[in-house]
Amino acid sequence: MRTLGTLLFVLILGLAVIGFYRGWFTLSAHGTANETRKAEVTLTVDPDKAKADVQSVKP
Repeated sequence: MRTLGTLLFVLILGLAVIGFYRGWFTLSAHGTANETRKAEVTLTVDPDKAKADVQSVKP
């Protein structure tokens, strides 16, 4: 069972790395105007870009 969990983790990590590399996901951070030392982090997903990459791989 541990091997299956490790394999699943590696697959998800690999998908995330490929997704960031291909531009499917982007992260952006914005600090707040007041000095509260807080930051907003935004994850943006571009499904159109992912679908276009999948279509380019299909024969």
